[in-house]
Amino acid sequence: MFDTLAYAKKLKQVGFSDSQAEAIAEGYTDHAYQNLSTKEDLSNLKENMSFLRAGFREDVTNLEISSLKIRDELEQNINSLGDDIAGLTREFRITKWLLFIIMGGVAAYWLNFIFEYTQ
Repeated sequence: MFDTLAYAKKLKQVGFSDSQAEAIAEGYTDHAYQNLSTKEDLSNLKENMSFLRAGFREDVTNLEISSLKIRDELEQNINSLGDDIAGLTREFRITKWLLFIIMGGVAAYWLNFIFEYTQ
């Protein structure tokens, strides 16, 4: 609590008149009390904080659920990618052997052509 009488006395001691000192002390008191919080203000603040806390908890829960869904989708995509890579590996092996067979046939054809041409 602000002691306006003591404040006014100090102002009088440094040269202010009675009316000036009282006006300054009263003005300061009015200003100071305008900025003070009431019990109602504090109660409203507490309610707002509780509301915000509940909303924050709900948001965190929703984020956790979303992150679990994203993790599951990512795992499915990784597994699918692994299956795709395995399929491509099999196709590559088959293509490699087919290419060797074709190259062997071409080499045999040219060797046959060269031996027939040289005889």
